[in-house]
Parts: sequence; structure tokens; C-alpha cells
Amino acid sequence: GAKPPRRHPARMSSKRSHDEAFEADRMLTHIRRLRHEAGGGEPFAKALSTLEMMIANLLEHPEEPRYRTIRLGNTSFHERLGRFASGVALLRAVGFEDAYGGATEAAGPPTHLALPVANAPILAQAVVLLAAAAEAAASIDDPTTIPAA
Repeated sequence: GAKPPRRHPARMSSKRSHDEAFEADRMLTHIRRLRHEAGGGEPFAKALSTLEMMIANLLEHPEEPRYRTIRLGNTSFHERLGRFASGVALLRAVGFEDAYGGATEAAGPPTHLALPVANAPILAQAVVLLAAAAEAAASIDDPTTIPAA
């Protein structure tokens, strides 16, 4: 029998591709806001590399509890990423949720972010977007890439 014609993946109109496109748009919005919040340059580069490393670790070790929980009070996390609302929003966009270190929500603000479900396609998409943003920012911020007039 003849095989049915293959459709180009970009033309497929599945709910999954729509959801992934929506998530990509949402992540790009957070990346743009992060660049604005961080003021570009080194703080933005550090925030992106921190996010990329955290998410890559999740992809490589999806069941490892230490990669699925982030202490919001961790000084290093706060300095590199947590001080930026958009950085925390990006973590939420890939599935992290507020956690309360054993206490109830009424006890105050969240103490942790926790990832209940590691969604590999969304995590992989985030790594690609973060790497592309880091590469673009490095190129934009590098004065040696300015062409001669």
C-alpha cells in the first residue's frame, strides 16, 4: 500500500505544538524582561547561564531531588537569578511551583520552588531558548562585532 503523505512538522496543528509555541512565547517574554531587569551585560549573562545550568541538570537527572528544589533564600541563587522577578518567572514557566518548607501557605511567603513534574519537551525548549538568548546577548554586547562604517 501507498503511504500517506508526510506533513511538515511546522504545519501540523496539534494541541501539543500550539502549547509548546505558547510556552516558547511566554519564555521569550520573560527573557526580554530579565534582560531589562538585569540591565544587560554581566548580570544578564550570569542569570541566563544559571538558568541554563539548572534546567540542563533537570534534563540530565530528572528524578534527582536536589535539582527539583530551589531554596529561595540561597545567597548564590539570589545574587545570580532570584533577585530578578523575571528569572523566577522563567522557572515557574518550566514548571516550578511555590513550596513552603513543610509549613502551610498561610505561614508566609514561599521558602522554596519545587518542580513536581519534569516536562522534558518544555525543559529542552527552555535550554535552547536560553542558549540562543545568551549567544545573541554576547554578540550584541561585544563591541568588536560592530561592522566598520
